[in-house]
Amino acid sequence: MGRFGEEIIDRLDRTPMWPLRGEQKVRKRVEERIAFRESDRAKLKELAEWKQRDGRRYRVDPLGPKISESFADLIFGRHPRVKPAAAGEQGQGGDDNDAMKLLLEENNLGRRLRRGAVISSSEGEVWWRLHVDLGVSERPILEWLSRLDVVPHYVSERLKAAAFISTYDDGGPVDDLTGLSEAERVFRHFEVHEQAEVHNVLYVGNARTLGQRVALSALPETADLAEDWQHDLPGMLAGRITNGEGAQPELGPSDYDPIMDFLLDLNEVMSIGAENARLTLKKRVVVDPASVDAEGNLPAGQEVIISAGEDPDAVGKTGSGQSSLFKVLEYNDNAQPLIDWSNDLAQKALNRLGIDAQFAGLEAAAGRAESGVALRIRLIPSVNAGEARAQDWDDQLPKILRLAAILDARNADENGAGHGGEWSDPEGLPVVDRGPALPEDPVEQTDRLRGAVAGPIMSTETAVREQRPDWDEEQIKAEIARIRKDVSQSSAFGGFNDRPVDEPPEDKEPPAEEQDPQDEADEDNPESR
Repeated sequence: MGRFGEEIIDRLDRTPMWPLRGEQKVRKRVEERIAFRESDRAKLKELAEWKQRDGRRYRVDPLGPKISESFADLIFGRHPRVKPAAAGEQGQGGDDNDAMKLLLEENNLGRRLRRGAVISSSEGEVWWRLHVDLGVSERPILEWLSRLDVVPHYVSERLKAAAFISTYDDGGPVDDLTGLSEAERVFRHFEVHEQAEVHNVLYVGNARTLGQRVALSALPETADLAEDWQHDLPGMLAGRITNGEGAQPELGPSDYDPIMDFLLDLNEVMSIGAENARLTLKKRVVVDPASVDAEGNLPAGQEVIISAGEDPDAVGKTGSGQSSLFKVLEYNDNAQPLIDWSNDLAQKALNRLGIDAQFAGLEAAAGRAESGVALRIRLIPSVNAGEARAQDWDDQLPKILRLAAILDARNADENGAGHGGEWSDPEGLPVVDRGPALPEDPVEQTDRLRGAVAGPIMSTETAVREQRPDWDEEQIKAEIARIRKDVSQSSAFGGFNDRPVDEPPEDKEPPAEEQDPQDEADEDNPESR
């Protein structure tokens, strides 16, 4: 066992309580952030110190989760394109495209990357882990996890080890524990990662204590795991991706941190507005029992009324001069100030984070005739905010996929997936293209590619590949052949330029410049000049 793995396990052995003493403050902070992302009514009411009176209900505005989803869209607006280190043309050798495609599809990478970005935006960081379980998947499994599922070990602000937690409420008999009933027993499995090694340890305790370490065989889910595994890969098979640089090195910055008060105020505005609507927009009446029929219905034609009681002077007079039993009530709710205050809070919260209100869906785009270029210019602050949060993704994602490819190529007896015959260079670093944060206007893309091909500064094949990224080699070649055929047929009728596709025009000598006779006369007669 390596030094840092041993240190984190020793820490677990010495600490009986759960959560660990040093983790309690961090976990509380993360739980608060998760409450905004998950719209956890009970937790948010506790944070807002909401005092429930007269049956008022605390309501939650959905801006919190929308912010994290917006940043996930800015980072992974489309599925990333991954080019393996060996990406030769199909059928010509040195091609790992198919193997990489299977690896990505098995992990549903596009959708799960977006989920990881949502976790990172809301919690401040997201943790990843690679492992092989051929009973679950034929390829290495890449998981994205919350900080609540990890106990990290830092040395000088550098991550040196991390223990990933799995909790189970049932297991086999544990004879050496006294005073712990089976009903309250909790098993916690820690998968400890460090450089080139993985270790597995199991503890049994209850909801408030970690308890003591027991054999892996005490739990069916861990019975077949090895206590130690030296994989000798270039790095840990786990790590974290942060949402940026924060003041706390042990926890990344959440996008909710600077706007928590705005979000709580929005919830309060929603709660007050809903209560006002209930009190003023719903007709209610208090009547004397003699004013209603046996079924509790008012006389026909009456509106909202109150009882006159025994005092005839308490209400108006009828046309005949007799006292009226009823008086019509009118309710009025001026909701516009609350609406303006709510919109202002939401706008300020988004502005603090650099998100355009239209991108977050808070401002309708109806009536705006903007081109794609104009729209992208207006959304530059949002794009820049997304790119700032994507820096760690751009740095780590190629390295993560490289480790996954190596595991996929390793034999099963080496804890790999056994697909070595499908890879030419699994140890090479792949290239990951997240693509633009905002989709390009199809008309603008067509005009740009057409101009580049006509330039000529781009080949037709490159243009087709860019416009059809999901096509394989056969589809691309067939499309190019159809384009050549169409250009050739159209040229016969004078419809297009006669030169073939991708063939530059022939260099021709410029025609000799004809000289004006008057110029010749001027040369012979200097005085004419």
